[in-house]
Amino acid sequence: MTAQASYDYHTTELKLSSVGVLGVTVAEVVAAQRTFTRDGVPIAAHGFIDFEGLSNGQAKKVAQRLQQAALARPWLYQPENAGA
Repeated sequence: MTAQASYDYHTTELKLSSVGVLGVTVAEVVAAQRTFTRDGVPIAAHGFIDFEGLSNGQAKKVAQRLQQAALARPWLYQPENAGA
């Protein structure tokens, strides 16, 4: 699934708001000592990062680290009217 298709699915089918799509690599997830699992639910391309076993504070730190990694590169998809 492309980043645009993911955006379209979440905003059109699920009726969620979004300003675009960012991403992290499996290597970045592994470096944060987490695992990525592709579960295919609700769509074939869906997956999740496992934060199990972390306190809320630890999970927040890992999430911030992954967010910084995602923001360090260009957006995977951002509609032309994002932020308008």
